[in-house]
Amino acid sequence: MTTGSSLHQFVFGIYPYIALTVFFVGSLIRFDRDQYTWKSDSSQLLRRGELRWGSNLFHFGVLVVFFGHLFGFLIPHAIADLVMTPTQHALGAMIGGGLAGACALIGLTLLIHRRVADPRIHANTRPWDIGIMSLLWVQLVLGLWTIYFSAQHLDGAMFLQLVSYVQGIVAFRGGNADLLLGVPWVYRAHIALGGDPDFASVLDNFCWPDPIESEKTPDGAYKLAQLVKTCRGLRDACLAYGLPLISGKDSMKNDAVMNGKKVSIRPTLLVSLMGVINDVNKAMTTDFLTAGDLIVVIGETRSELAGTTLEKVLGRQLAGVPTVDTTTASARYRSVTRALDKGLIRSLHDLADGGLAVALAESALGGRLGADVELDQVPGAGNDVELLFSETPSRFLASVASDRWDEFEALFDGPIAVIGRVTDGPVRVTRGGASLLEAPLDQLLSAWNALEAVR
Repeated sequence: MTTGSSLHQFVFGIYPYIALTVFFVGSLIRFDRDQYTWKSDSSQLLRRGELRWGSNLFHFGVLVVFFGHLFGFLIPHAIADLVMTPTQHALGAMIGGGLAGACALIGLTLLIHRRVADPRIHANTRPWDIGIMSLLWVQLVLGLWTIYFSAQHLDGAMFLQLVSYVQGIVAFRGGNADLLLGVPWVYRAHIALGGDPDFASVLDNFCWPDPIESEKTPDGAYKLAQLVKTCRGLRDACLAYGLPLISGKDSMKNDAVMNGKKVSIRPTLLVSLMGVINDVNKAMTTDFLTAGDLIVVIGETRSELAGTTLEKVLGRQLAGVPTVDTTTASARYRSVTRALDKGLIRSLHDLADGGLAVALAESALGGRLGADVELDQVPGAGNDVELLFSETPSRFLASVASDRWDEFEALFDGPIAVIGRVTDGPVRVTRGGASLLEAPLDQLLSAWNALEAVR
């Protein structure tokens, strides 16, 4: 874990509980020992002046903001959705919270001004009074500033992400701080003091054997359990990535009798994703484009070969089922999106079927360029076969111009490394100085065409 991620976990995962503990325990102790100190000294008798306007505006605004946050963040999604959509919820928070916050800020500014500018009042003001009021002023400014960022997410996605974070704190959910990864810093500062991933949707298509237990389907309960677990996994992924399921198709009786024997398909879930590319000129290719570019792996490679293309080719069972960490994946996808928006990526290929080895071959073939890769530089651990063919999810193979590397690297908080360069020669892979493979482009092309012929 990096220093930045450790600090993030402390500030947004641990600090809220420290603050709540100090608040409740401190309030009980103070009530028991110093009941008459629960106030700042009144300055009304010294001079009323700005007090009436400042106090009324401040207290009205703060009460509306407090109860707006209380009910807006803590009402369960299921109940809130009966009354309004996430977009309406976010707009209501922006408009109502903005007006109330502005009232509180104006009122507090007047109150601070009279305590600082009036000599009689200033002489009777404790430094801690000014300190608390200044802290509240900064908090209100940050809160109003978040409206600018909220206006860029009128679909309510960012608002729901913040709601999930606050509810996670109250419900003591582990790993809750990760919900704020990718959230603009002003949101995090506000909380600490007190395709575009946001425009994508998915469709599901379940193709399943009969999941109802019967004489013809004695293993129906098992197949139904598989279906339930698959639905839960789909739900968890959609919630983690903020993906609405807008439609789907379910086919649950995919069985047939052939030569007197029942044949059932394998339980299969197909998920199709639709997204928005805001600028078609930023649509990305998987092909290497320029010799000399850096070849970069984004994400950690683990020893996960079970169910992979390599397992199918070898015809024997391998170890390590690929697993998904949706929290880190979501943050990584948003970092990739930011890099694309800034024009920092020359080519981009997902590391999926066949792992790193196949992605290298496909990117080289598409651009008719080679690659020199040092396997020791790949983020993660494993033997040669695992690093080349593992299908650990949520990883990418990118090419980046060498003069843009520092800017590119700064966008990521997680495993990322340069593993080689694009060349005009063959695809070469070494480890510890020893050659593991070398494949000329014409040999790769022949293998590709032979595969296409089989298909």
